[in-house]
Amino acid sequence: MTRLLLCAALAVGACSTSAPTLAPFPEAAAAKTAPDLVALYEAYRAGDVSASPVYQVIDGTVLIEATATDGDGEGLAEALGRVGLTDASSYGPVVNGRLPIDSLPTAAALDELRYLRSVVRPDRTPPTPPQRL
Repeated sequence: MTRLLLCAALAVGACSTSAPTLAPFPEAAAAKTAPDLVALYEAYRAGDVSASPVYQVIDGTVLIEATATDGDGEGLAEALGRVGLTDASSYGPVVNGRLPIDSLPTAAALDELRYLRSVVRPDRTPPTPPQRL
């Protein structure tokens, strides 16, 4: 019976392997998120899942640093864990770990979060605008 249901589900396309459509990054959540992370999410949303030469993106996750609103890094780590944070570590109000890119808006909307930013690879620096002399 289970095999029959599975075959029927496959026949009507109920077992699609395509990713769900992601909504645009909410404006209120973007206010607590570094612009580069918002841009990374929007690129991911558009289907660009290429590895970044600057940011630490692996298997659909990005290495982040988050700051707690009330200084409780452990509480923030727990809240972020509920939206997918892995490899978490906290020190004071700061939490580091790997967060799924598609969870960035949800994480940024947490009340426990003051600010969310990406962690730049140690051997790279983010692009800077040209300086006028």
